[in-house]
Amino acid sequence: MQKNVKFAVVALLAISGVASPQALACDPPVQKQESVADLAAQVDLPNSQLGYSQNYLHTWVYFPEFTGTDVKTGLEYSFKPERGVANVLVFIASWCVPCQQIIPEVKKLERTYSQIHTKFIYIFSQDTKQDIAGFVADYGLSNGIAADDKILAKYHNPELPSLYLGDRHRCLASRSIATTSKDLTALGQALRYLTAY
Repeated sequence: MQKNVKFAVVALLAISGVASPQALACDPPVQKQESVADLAAQVDLPNSQLGYSQNYLHTWVYFPEFTGTDVKTGLEYSFKPERGVANVLVFIASWCVPCQQIIPEVKKLERTYSQIHTKFIYIFSQDTKQDIAGFVADYGLSNGIAADDKILAKYHNPELPSLYLGDRHRCLASRSIATTSKDLTALGQALRYLTAY
């Protein structure tokens, strides 16, 4: 069956040596910035089936930009993907038990890759600033962005916890909805190749 959006399991090819690490990144032309919601509307699979281990996007869109408040610093935070930096957006909430369960593994990945062209951004959905601040302090997170409706709409109101990976060309590489440990293993493999050059 032909689809408007083609998929290629690039990470598996890279791991097997069939594809180079550069194949994990996009080298547009991308005609315009689109939201993840726009992209999701073009495919036949529901969000829950678009995980790291299943499909890598082969039609490239730029990572959506947003502006929010970093509860840790109290300052406005503007997210604008930089060329040369891989971005991992972690959608969580202080009240979300699965989020609490994956955070130690996510932090381990952040410690490994934050020094090699990778940025982790923790976005809290439907949460209070007081609870976000407590969660950030308890888990020692590097930041904590309070998401408003505009931010959540740009990322299709993801089921928690969710991860979005952007490559070093500022494009959406993959996403994981209702993230599990298996997805984090695949994220680690993807980051290994995205930061290898």
